[in-house]
Amino acid sequence: MVNKSFGKTFKGVAGYTIDQTILIVAVIAILITMIIASVGWDLLSRAGGTKLASHLRQFETAVGQFFAKHAVWPHQAGGATGVGNGSANFRALITSTVVDAQYSDEPGEFENYLPSYDGTQDPVQHFFGGGGDVTLDEEVEPVTGQTYLTFTLIGVPKQEYEEADKKIDGEVDYAKGRVQGTDNGTTVDVKYYSNLIN
Repeated sequence: MVNKSFGKTFKGVAGYTIDQTILIVAVIAILITMIIASVGWDLLSRAGGTKLASHLRQFETAVGQFFAKHAVWPHQAGGATGVGNGSANFRALITSTVVDAQYSDEPGEFENYLPSYDGTQDPVQHFFGGGGDVTLDEEVEPVTGQTYLTFTLIGVPKQEYEEADKKIDGEVDYAKGRVQGTDNGTTVDVKYYSNLIN
């Protein structure tokens, strides 16, 4: 009698069998993996948008620093290669080869305002998604009618554009705000209205 009672008590106290324990551990491991994967993917997709927003703000700061130093906007410093040539306008922030001599400082002293970009490329390429051209032009913002210096990045991944738009404008809107875009399906041609010049 004691043995039967002990067997029932032991089984009730011992809990799960080895098979049940392995199954429970496997289910928990799968759930943890799914949570980590979904959170990780979300963080990775947001990281690209955060990086894009940071680059756009860096562009704006670079233009402001250029103006503070030279008392002209980058698109006005290039003489014949300036206004209307978005690639040269952007490169004026990176290399002295496209600006008039009076703005290029002494040899070797030109300040590269965007050191992560390669000024030897024409047009300069951005790093988002598969890359694409970056230009700087003077444009009238269609909603406000005010004139801005506008950076255009061609072929930015759509999700990165939307995250950057949320970070800068507070919502995703392709047609208004400082960050606007042309939806090309999986990519967006981004316009950033950076510096008000009128």
